[in-house]
Amino acid sequence: MSDETTNQLGSLLNAVISVRDEVALGGRALYRSWGVRITRAAFAAGALNFEHYLVLRRFDLHELQYRLMVLAFRRSDAARAAS
Repeated sequence: MSDETTNQLGSLLNAVISVRDEVALGGRALYRSWGVRITRAAFAAGALNFEHYLVLRRFDLHELQYRLMVLAFRRSDAARAAS
């Protein structure tokens, strides 16, 4: 694997981790603000998941999705070329 590819993969991984961390932090903050209103313990995990979803929807993920798509196509092309 070339240095350029390694750098691109590292950059992509950092972007995904950054989004994940911000979604986790924001989701927990939203959950805490709702926490006193959640009376059924069985609903707690679903509520936290929903809070994470709401935070994730605030992000414009078009560039990240494009970068992931390009990576998938490159790997697919490389696999076909090797066979």
